[in-house]
Amino acid sequence: MRKMKKLLSVVLSVTMLTSAFPIIANAEEKTDTYEKVSLIEQKDNRTENSKTFYTSNGTYATIATTDPICYEDDGKYKDIDNTIIKKDANTLTNTDNGYSVELPKVYDSGDNIVISKDNVSVSLGIIGNGVSSKAKVNNYKSEKADETSL
Repeated sequence: MRKMKKLLSVVLSVTMLTSAFPIIANAEEKTDTYEKVSLIEQKDNRTENSKTFYTSNGTYATIATTDPICYEDDGKYKDIDNTIIKKDANTLTNTDNGYSVELPKVYDSGDNIVISKDNVSVSLGIIGNGVSSKAKVNNYKSEKADETSL
């Protein structure tokens, strides 16, 4: 029993001494650094839903989306910009897209929202008390208007 007490006191003494001194670890400091990469868009590789970039590290990166980010105009893809701007004193329109939307600045009875693309437009508005409505489709090629009640 005496030997056991002596052994236990030695173990506890060693444990107390080692915990009193700081432990110095010899480790290398590692920092996560990221290399800046320049991107140059390859505009000839655009599609309606993607853009391709050449990177400064010699690789290509493509961004693909489910929604269109470009529209085709005269065989070239341009960026879509749906920022609303003032067209005239009473009308607002989107900036740059394959279609145009014209909105009245202040909606008044008889005003319409007009959506146009490729010489075809759709005009939407409220007639009367809102119970019935009328849609008007203009085809600029034939210069005729076809009215259909909904």
